[in-house]
Amino acid sequence: MTGKAKQATAATDQHVFMSMSVRVVLERADDRNVNPTRRRQFDHLGTARRELISWAAANEVPLARVEFVVPIVPTDFDAAVWLLFDTHANVARCASNGVTARLEQEFRTILTRSGYPADWLAGTSFFVDSHENVERNYEGSYLYRLR
Repeated sequence: MTGKAKQATAATDQHVFMSMSVRVVLERADDRNVNPTRRRQFDHLGTARRELISWAAANEVPLARVEFVVPIVPTDFDAAVWLLFDTHANVARCASNGVTARLEQEFRTILTRSGYPADWLAGTSFFVDSHENVERNYEGSYLYRLR
């Protein structure tokens, strides 16, 4: 696929994703287009992401990224949190030794401590994958992987 064709496909996919999907990655959205309540949610989730990544580094957990996806519906404050380890082998290892569950609990604790509303917290779910998988099977695109 040529560069132009790839860009056109990505733009079309993003448009279809944003207009037809229930969820969309919005964290980097222009502030003028985000209502204040959603911005507050982004602020909480962004802080929790930074703190969890720091916690993981301090505890030698091979967490490569934390991403979150929220509904496009302005009154729905659920959040899908993606914990992305460096390799697929570490996904399996951390699931089996309880580290993944500990990361999920730590993220929830950080949100609670920051004043994240309980009803929003109840709608928080977690998904796990690896950066290695995104590189190998999704052309390195987190947009492709998170949709």
